Order: sequence, then structure tokens, then C-alpha cells
Amino acid sequence: MSTNNHLRSPILRVQRARLGVFKPGNDSEAFSDADITVADADLEQVNITERIQARKDSAKLLIGNDEGQYTDEITPGDRLVFTAETPANQQRPYNTGVYNEGSYGNSQSLWTGVARSMTLERSSVQDATLSVESQDWAFGICSFRRVYDAFENVPICVPESDPNADIAIVNTLLRRKAPEVDRSLLADVGTTTDQFSNGQNLLDLLGDLAAKADAVMFARGQALGFVPLSDLTPVSAIGPTDSTTHKVRINDDELANVIRVDGGRNFAVDDAQETVDSYQTVTESNRMLHRISTRKSSVARLELWTRADRSGDADGVVVRLQKDDGGSPVAIDDTESDITDPKQQSAEFLDDDGWTTFRMSEHTLPEPNPWLIIESDGETGQEIGVNVSGTPAYRAYFPYPISIRVDEPGSEGEYATREDRIKDDGLQTFQAARDIGEADLRHRDEPRRELQFGARSVAAHTLRPGEVFDAQFSREGAVGDHIVKQRDVSYSGSTLTTDLTAQETRTL
Repeated sequence: MSTNNHLRSPILRVQRARLGVFKPGNDSEAFSDADITVADADLEQVNITERIQARKDSAKLLIGNDEGQYTDEITPGDRLVFTAETPANQQRPYNTGVYNEGSYGNSQSLWTGVARSMTLERSSVQDATLSVESQDWAFGICSFRRVYDAFENVPICVPESDPNADIAIVNTLLRRKAPEVDRSLLADVGTTTDQFSNGQNLLDLLGDLAAKADAVMFARGQALGFVPLSDLTPVSAIGPTDSTTHKVRINDDELANVIRVDGGRNFAVDDAQETVDSYQTVTESNRMLHRISTRKSSVARLELWTRADRSGDADGVVVRLQKDDGGSPVAIDDTESDITDPKQQSAEFLDDDGWTTFRMSEHTLPEPNPWLIIESDGETGQEIGVNVSGTPAYRAYFPYPISIRVDEPGSEGEYATREDRIKDDGLQTFQAARDIGEADLRHRDEPRRELQFGARSVAAHTLRPGEVFDAQFSREGAVGDHIVKQRDVSYSGSTLTTDLTAQETRTL
């Protein structure tokens, strides 16, 4: 077979394939430092599916285990690196952007993931296998973590060298929650926003941020890439001669041109006394009382100025609300008479010398101006800031709903009205809701055109998720910039095949 024909083949010959296993704590990127190496002869089959945005990549590896040599050697949490030498991954640059530089070497890493589940199977004395399921390293690590944080009017993502990297949302979340993930492929997406999360999955949250920023999110080895779509330029031109059978699917499943976004609730101060001149101690029996001036339907949140005592027997602080009964609370010793459930913050959650927040449960005030009751849960007590009149320093907040509507009249005129709704309680400002609504609308106001094909040329075999190419399938109407959103790689019997799914970049 000539070199030219060989490099235009749907099946690539693999000269050498290896699997490196790195145990937790082994952070080396050098394959030679792997704790365990699975030889070519034992690697029977590898199937890899890589995707962009918040869709987790996955791989299934089938390893010969006739002698039981790999039993209990590969365990959940191990980092797995699969390399293969093929005619398609000789040295070549794959991009020139700051966030995407590099070259493919003779042992290109086709997979970097974290081991999840294993299945041992034996069909005879001399025939046994170990099946390992894996998630990609960057997305997998992020999917294990939860976020409890709030950001207001800050950049979504910048390079790590940028002075704003200390406050940018993606940079901060990866640094705090997933330090194992390489942040060298983060780029400036040029967008600021508000983001609130109370236990959201980190990977899902990053996906939401990518949508807001018109960015593409992808995994490269141990790194997570986060790059604006507008910065991506075609790495090659791909047409019928670069592919096997190809097909174009046009569908309007995701088409929307009117989107309503219903977020959670935001809060505004309704009544407050913010001066602190001294401190008074509250205990279980020595309470502080104050009547809140409000005609709203509820008090959603209260802030008190505390000076925390965190000694071993320190008490927590409790806040309660009761209706008025002739100038005093209706039944100060009876929590069953409270308007809402008592809210307590234990000592470790009280501010040292500042505002401590108490989030009240759902309720409706039976009348204006409820009584605020402040106490501790013991006789040791805690200090509360007061003014010269002995009035506690507090802020009482009322809630209001976040709801916006965005539309695209041009799309409505061409495709008729297609309405959709986004419901996300994590959207707690109008800006956050508008950002997600407008981003969603930008990429859904036309039917989606999806291109699928098997790779036949070097250029096609080496395309990776998140890379853009110039599609030249004019007879099927797939032309112009397309982004690879999924790549399926199958290795078996010293051969490798690649199947790709792409989408018009502007509709991602």
C-alpha cells in the first residue's frame, strides 16, 4: 500500500499501544513514571467517546488478564493514560493559539481518564479479562465536586496569568474545588456575570458558564479548556475525500425563539439599623427584642452583627419572629407561636465581628411589623452589636422573584413562534438570568445541522473535540466552520478507527 493510500484509510495501523496507570499522589505527566504499564499484547480493546461542553467523556478498556496479573492492580481513582503510535499522530502542530499550543508526538495520548468501575471475567483457565470503565480526568474530577459559592459582576474566565485570575469564576472554582485539573488552557472569554450556587455539581455549573460566555469547554489530558467560540479558527478543511460515509441531519428539536427565564429569588433591604456602638450578650433567657418595620408579606433573610465566642462551650444564636399582641410578642416562650421556624447559627458559623446571615423558612406574615426575638441556645450566650439606644444592628430583607423574557423576531417570522422556559433557582439576579437567556437564544434560533462521518485522512483522524474545521460537503449543505462536538475512537487488534460528529459553530 502506498503512503498516500495508507494515510487515506478509515483503519489506521497501530505500531504500539500502551496503558499507563498512575496511582493517586503520582502527579507526573511522564509516561515512564507510571506505577503500572499494561503492555500492547494485553490491551485487547479500547473504546473512547470524547465530547465538549458539560458532557462527560468516557472510555471502556478491555485488558487480557489470563494469569490474574492485573487483578486488584488497577483500582477506582487511578489515572489512566492510553497512548498509541499511528501514521496519523506523527509530530504536527495542532493550533497556534495561546491556550491551544502543542504538537502530537509518536506516542500521542489518546485518553487521560480516571478509573471508575472494574469487571473481572473468566471464560476458561487460559482466557480471562479485566474490563475498566473510565471517565476523562478533567470532566470526571469536576463531576465529583459540589459548589457552594456566590459571585457578582466578575469575569467568567481569564488566563491564569491574568491579574483577574484570583476573582474570575472558572479560575476560582477550579483552584478551590478541583486543584488536580490543569488550568493552563483557560482563555479570556470577555464576559462578566453573576453566579450563585448552593450545592450545584461543578461540571454542570461550568457548562452553564460556557453557555453564558459563548465558550467551548473541552478536556485535553489533565487540562480543562475554556475558550470563546469567536477565538477558534479552522485547523483544516474537511470534505468527502477525508471521510467515509457521511451524513447531515437537520432537526428543530432544540429550536426556540422566545425564552422565558425563571430564576430564584433576590433580596433587598426592607428595614435596618446598621450602627454598632457596643455589644450586649443574649442568652437562652436574656433575649433581645425589636419590632421590624415592614409591610411586606415575608422576611426572607435577616442579618445580625455578631462578635463570636468560639470557646468549647460556646452557644449558637437563634432568631425568631412572632406577631404583636398588645405591644409585645404573642408568646415569647412558646416557639409553636412563631411565624416561621426558629433559625439557629452555631458558634463556628457566626462572624467574628460582622454580619451573620439567617435564612428564614417559607412563611407569610399575618400582619405588618413582626417582633424579632434574638436569643442563644444556652446560658453562656453570644454578643450582638447594638447602638446607643440598645437596638440591635440588623438588616431585614424581603424577597422578589427573578423572571425575564427574551425573543428573536426574525426567527419567529421564519420558523413560527417556538417557546421554551428555563427554570433555575441558582439565577438570583436579573443580570444572571438575562445572560443565560440571551446565550441560549443565540444558539437555538435556527434548526441545528449536524454532520457525522468516519475519518479517512490524517486531517480527519487527528481532529479533536473543541477544534473547528472548514466543512466542504456542499452537496449535503454542510459548509463553513463546524466544531467537533464528539469523537469516537475504537482500538482493537492493532488497528484504530475514528468517527466524528460536528455541528455548525454558530449554533453550538
